[in-house]
Amino acid sequence: MRLPLNWLLAAVASVAAAFLGPVVSYAADSRPNILLCIADDASWHHFGANGDKVVRTPTFDRVAREGVNFRNAFCSAPSCTPSRGALLTGQHFWRLQEGANLWSRWPTNFAVYPELLAKAGYHVGLKGKGWGPGDFNHYGHSRNPAGPAVRDFGTFLTNKPTGKPFCFWFGSSDPHRLYERGTGARSGLKIEDVVVPPYLPDTPDVRSDILDYYFEMERFDRDIGAMLRLLEERGELDNTLVVITSDNGWPFPRGKATCYDAGTRMPLAIRWPAKVKGRRIVDDLVSHTDLAPTFLEAAGLKPSADATGRSLLSLLASDKAGQVEPSRDSVFFGRERHADVRAGNVGYPIRGIRTKDFLYLRNFDPDRWPAGDPPIYGDVDQRADIGGSPSKQAVVEHAATPGAKRLFDLAFGKRPAEELYDLGSDAWQTNNVAAMTRYADAKETLRVQLDRQLNETGDPRVAGRGDVFDRYFYVTTTNRSPARSAISLHASNAVVHGTMLRYEPQTNKNCLGYWTKAEDWAEWTFEIRQPGEFEIEVWQGCGKGQGGSDVAVEMSGKRFDFVVEDTGHFQNFVPRKVGRAQLAAGRHSLAIKPQRKKAAAVMDIRLVRLIPVEAAAKLPPSTK
Repeated sequence: MRLPLNWLLAAVASVAAAFLGPVVSYAADSRPNILLCIADDASWHHFGANGDKVVRTPTFDRVAREGVNFRNAFCSAPSCTPSRGALLTGQHFWRLQEGANLWSRWPTNFAVYPELLAKAGYHVGLKGKGWGPGDFNHYGHSRNPAGPAVRDFGTFLTNKPTGKPFCFWFGSSDPHRLYERGTGARSGLKIEDVVVPPYLPDTPDVRSDILDYYFEMERFDRDIGAMLRLLEERGELDNTLVVITSDNGWPFPRGKATCYDAGTRMPLAIRWPAKVKGRRIVDDLVSHTDLAPTFLEAAGLKPSADATGRSLLSLLASDKAGQVEPSRDSVFFGRERHADVRAGNVGYPIRGIRTKDFLYLRNFDPDRWPAGDPPIYGDVDQRADIGGSPSKQAVVEHAATPGAKRLFDLAFGKRPAEELYDLGSDAWQTNNVAAMTRYADAKETLRVQLDRQLNETGDPRVAGRGDVFDRYFYVTTTNRSPARSAISLHASNAVVHGTMLRYEPQTNKNCLGYWTKAEDWAEWTFEIRQPGEFEIEVWQGCGKGQGGSDVAVEMSGKRFDFVVEDTGHFQNFVPRKVGRAQLAAGRHSLAIKPQRKKAAAVMDIRLVRLIPVEAAAKLPPSTK
């Protein structure tokens, strides 16, 4: 969810580890401040300094210009929780036990750099999304591994003891979905300027969806700009090691939760004028796992010898550009379970190696669906969040049209055990050459390199214990605490009453449809664990000229009426807030019953959400 921008602007306006050793007392502390700014689902390509001509990111561009812009930085896993865990620890994600999965429980046996810096005398704080999503309290942690939560950056700085360096984690919720449709175009971005990657259909809906993503990218950039202005006003900016990056790639088909560049290649700009020569572009292949060792070394501490990441200080201290250190010629990454979207709640295990010339991926269970089981393919847009983004729907709706089936297969189809992409001729990684004889030597070389790395770093997948990742606990919306969570009632789980209304599982539908009789109705049962007031949100679609039917939502003895909205297409789903209800703990039912059918069909329904009112109240009208 999007945090209100005022938490930042108001502040600007108003003003463990054995290797650490004993804490040193610094009389006149010259150690750098450390400010990590991390986006939520942003790909490398979509920043001005990285070549995007549409999105406006002046703050990132400034940091990249005045510091070092790393053009080949990669996350350890293209999924929020394991990516953030790897960054915090300096470890490959597969070493993090439960933390290798999304919605996991944070283990107790990994040191994280904010904790180590706090022990070394740093003033530490967190605003926004730190490690997660998941449960960091289960094993006894009292705070997020990224640091203690604070009200805002300005208050954090005001409370900092004089002369003490700080370590701050700013975790934006941008540009994570959901998006308010049309915000990008309304902000002045031009739909005709969008460059659609070749793995997505080039349609007006996809272009508009990308603009909405850009809108949130720009908001992330503005938030960081406000923080840097505050540091400038205090005279602390130039001795602050500023890092801007993201946790994983953009939330589009073949992006987030995949190991292609759109899922793993990360923006990374680092500015530290006191020590780092700026105006440099570095091509060395580096990893998020390198950041924790970098921060520790910059603070005068010795990074753990057990870390898989390597400090970037030697690159930062150099005055060279391009390929600075020949040994940094490859990176490793992968994924396990991203979301509960396959039978048995299993993941889709991948390990990969990326070099300047090739991307090699090993799919350990190629019989599984890489994007989640059909018809939902929930690793692209998690079913618990939304039935499908406009870009996802564009892929599934055009699956049967000539030339578009390939895009559907690229996004959702099963994959072979090995994938190999020649980056010199296939920068977007859409042509798998693993079976071609002329690439046999390159594939074998990469296979050996990957095996060596996995064995040396103790990956359970190559030690015959890979099934442990599928058995780790999954923290769901009904078992995590303490906050109440939205409840999603999907069309596939509805009990249908009547003769015509039905669940339509086709990939371009995935909804309740064929609602041609007014007497047909749908019902869901669900459980409330924590009582309170909930806002009812119905995701409805209706063809052009077919709107106007009167519908009632019945729940807990109350009735909420609404009129079906014409959305231009029965599978173009929009959220409709129809009312609020107070719900006690226990079992409940919700029914949707037409009262009057105006046209040939009432509507289609993809999803009904019950959103806790205190959560809905935190969302500004223009945010998700």
